[in-house]
Amino acid sequence: MLKPIILIIFLVISTSAVLADIKINEIMYDPTCYSDKYCEWIELYNDEVNSINISNWTLSDNTANDTLEGSFDNGAGEIIPGYGYALIVDVDTRIYNDFSINDSVIWVYTGDDTIGGSKLGNSETITLYDNNLNQIDTVTYSSPVATEGNTYSLINASFQETSPTPGKDNELNVSVALNFSSIIITEFLPDPEGTDSTGEWVELYNSGESDLDLLGFELYDNTGSDADITITNSSTTSGTTINSNSYLVIYTNGVSGFLNNDGYEKITLKDIYGDSIDELTYSDSEEGVSWSLSEGKWQRTVPTEGYGNEDNKTSVASEINLEEIYDLGSDKKAEWGDTVRVKLFAYKGNTNKNVIWIWIENGEERITKKSKFNIYDKFQNYTLTYPLQIPDNCNKEFTSGNYRIVADGLDASDEKILEIRDRPLCKDFKKTTRVKNLEYEIKSLLPVVEVNEEFTTSILLKNNQKEDLDIELWSYPYSGRKKFVKLNEKDNSKKLNLKASEEKIIELKNLINETKKDDVNFKVKILRSDRKNPYELKGSVKVIDIPNEVKIEEKQSKTLKNAITGNIVYESTGEKSKRSAIFVMNGVLAFLLIYLLFNYGNPN
Repeated sequence: MLKPIILIIFLVISTSAVLADIKINEIMYDPTCYSDKYCEWIELYNDEVNSINISNWTLSDNTANDTLEGSFDNGAGEIIPGYGYALIVDVDTRIYNDFSINDSVIWVYTGDDTIGGSKLGNSETITLYDNNLNQIDTVTYSSPVATEGNTYSLINASFQETSPTPGKDNELNVSVALNFSSIIITEFLPDPEGTDSTGEWVELYNSGESDLDLLGFELYDNTGSDADITITNSSTTSGTTINSNSYLVIYTNGVSGFLNNDGYEKITLKDIYGDSIDELTYSDSEEGVSWSLSEGKWQRTVPTEGYGNEDNKTSVASEINLEEIYDLGSDKKAEWGDTVRVKLFAYKGNTNKNVIWIWIENGEERITKKSKFNIYDKFQNYTLTYPLQIPDNCNKEFTSGNYRIVADGLDASDEKILEIRDRPLCKDFKKTTRVKNLEYEIKSLLPVVEVNEEFTTSILLKNNQKEDLDIELWSYPYSGRKKFVKLNEKDNSKKLNLKASEEKIIELKNLINETKKDDVNFKVKILRSDRKNPYELKGSVKVIDIPNEVKIEEKQSKTLKNAITGNIVYESTGEKSKRSAIFVMNGVLAFLLIYLLFNYGNPN
C-alpha cells in the first residue's frame, strides 16, 4: 500500500511543479486615476524558459470569473514567452497613460470593462485557472496591504507593498526580455520527392547561449498577410524550445501554397510580437534538394535536416570512383582468363537513375559483358567490390596491352587502366578468325556517279552479340574539308535496333550537287548507343558532269531517221518484230541450201 501512496504524492508534486510556471506577480487594486476600473491591472510572470499559451484561461475574484482574451493588435496573441510578463486589464484600460510599458509585455483582456465583478476590492482572493480549470496560482489579501497608487507585489516568494512596476522586475524595476535575434533560418526543403503534401520543412538555428522557446512564432511567404505556419508542438517533433547552438525543424504538415517550387518566393520568420526575426528569398527549386545557408550564401545541397549544412557545392551531383583493382600479379598486371575484383565508390546525388554499368573495353569495343547493379537511395555513399571475368583469349581475338575498366551510371562515370598480358593457357588451341561484336562493311558503292543525280549505297550490319544493339548510321561524300551535304553530315541519318545475331542491309542515299574534282571521297559512320565515337567506313567515287545537251543527243540516238526526208521515225514493237522475222527466215533457207548441196550435189 506504501508504493501507491508514494506514487500519488510524486504525481501531485510533479503536477504542482508543472503548473507553477505562471505566477500572479503584482496587483494594482487601488490606482490614483479618476476611475479605478480604467487603471486596475494584475501582472502575470512566466518564471520558466518555456513559453505558455494562456488562451481560454480564467481569472476569478470574490464575485466573478473572467475568461482571458489575448491582444491581437500587436500580434502577440495569448502566449507569454519565457521569463516574460503579461498585464491583465479591462478593454478600456488607460494605464499606458501613467506608465511606460515595455513592448515585450503581453496585453491580456478580461472581455468586459472591469477586472472581476465591478472592480478589484480591498479584500480579495484572486485565482488563476488554465483552460482545463486546473488552479495555477491564487493570492488572498485584505485591506490595508497597499496604499493608494502602490501595488501588492511578489518579492522573494512573498507579497509586500511596492511602487508599481508593470511589466518589470518588482524589486529592480527593470525590463527583462529574451533576445531572439540569435534565431536564423538555415535550411528548407520546398520540393521533397513525391508529393509536396508531406515532407516540406524549415530548419532554424539558435546561435545564442540561451535556450529559447519559439511557441507562437510564425512563418510567412510573399503572398497574403496571414501566417502560413504557426510554431506549435504539432509542427515539430521535439517541442518548440530550441536549445543553445542547436537546430529546430519546423514541418509544414501539408500547408498548401507555402514553399513554392517555381518562381520567386520569400520566407519570413516573425516572433510573437509580429516583429521580423529573419527573412530570405529564393526561386526555382529541384526535387529532393534543399536550400542551405552554407559558406555565407544560399545554395542547393543535400538535405541535412536538423544538422550542419553541407559545404560542398557539388553535393547534389553523383560521383563514381574506381578506387582499386585486386587480384593482380606482383607487377600489377592481369592475365587473360583472370578474374579481377574492382573496388568501387559511388555517391548517388540528385538523380532518378538507379543503374551503374561496369565492363572492360579496349577503346573501340568491350571485351567483357556489361554487368550492372542498382542504387536507389539518394544522397548516400556506397562502397562495394565487383568481380570481372577477363576472357581467356585463346583465339587471339585481342592483343595484349592496356585496357580500360569503365563504370558508368547515375549521370557520372570513371575509368581505370588495366594492363593485360599473355600466358600459356591455350597451347593446343586452334586459331580461329576473329569475330567482332559488330561487323560492318560497304556492300555496294557506285564507282561512277553523276552530278546532281542521287545514288544509293548499301551497308551490311551484323550483330554477333547476344544482346540487341541500338545503332545510328549516316553517310556523306567529301573532298578535303568540304562535305557535300544540305545541312550537316547527318542529312540521311537512319536509326535502327539490331537484334541479337541479326544481319541487315541498310541503304543510304546521297547526292553531289557540284564539284571541280573527278574523284571524291566517301564516308559512312556507324554509332552504337553504348559508344561515344562512331565506327567509320571509307571509299571513293568518280564524279562525272554530263552536259544537258549531251543527254538530249543520247536520247535522240535511240530513235530512227528517214534517209530521204531526215524526219525521225518511231518504230512500234510489232514493226520491229516483222523486220526481224525476214532476217530469220532468210537465214534458215540459206542453211537448207548449203545442206542439200553438200549431201546431194557430189555424184561420188
